[in-house]
Amino acid sequence: MAIYSQYGILAFASPGDKAWTAIDCPKESHKDIYSYNGQFYAISCNGITIDFMPPPYTIKPWEMFYLVEMSGDLHLVVRLYEKDEDAPEGVFRCKAAYFEVYKLDFHSKKWIELNDLGDHAVFVGTNTSFAISTSGNPGLKGNSIYFTDDTTECYISGDGGGGRDMGIFDFQTKACMHFCSGGDILSSLCPPLFFLPSLK
Repeated sequence: MAIYSQYGILAFASPGDKAWTAIDCPKESHKDIYSYNGQFYAISCNGITIDFMPPPYTIKPWEMFYLVEMSGDLHLVVRLYEKDEDAPEGVFRCKAAYFEVYKLDFHSKKWIELNDLGDHAVFVGTNTSFAISTSGNPGLKGNSIYFTDDTTECYISGDGGGGRDMGIFDFQTKACMHFCSGGDILSSLCPPLFFLPSLK
């Protein structure tokens, strides 16, 4: 299962297929897709989990959505942006300002807002989102969200590329700490990616 094109179209391919098959679904751009308990869940730009759930509230224009599994449950991570006041004159940029996390209750079909992530570190970005327990990973900060720059406008704006909006959101203090410095990490081709090493 994949999301492709600038319009966020869903497509799938099975083993042995020679081509991807586009899925005929509502004409909405899809922001994330996740495999959970043997099924795929996709979330659209208006916050709706396809054919299943309405968004937890009225969606605002400056938001991004991610689906992530944590402690065996499916969660929705909402990233809220604000204008980047450090952008050069005449250049519009936005940056992460706040995050909200909701747990999906399959029985009531409602999103339940979380006030704490426990010892989990949640990673969100362009490629995939995941959560890791920090109890066995002392180098990570628990109850936090690590994020990369995935606002596609930055990569096509001619402003040196994207990669500025990266950092850690402390879920307890609600503080957003950005750690980008210098232009050597900027790219006009590909957003920064998180990956989870596996020794299997």
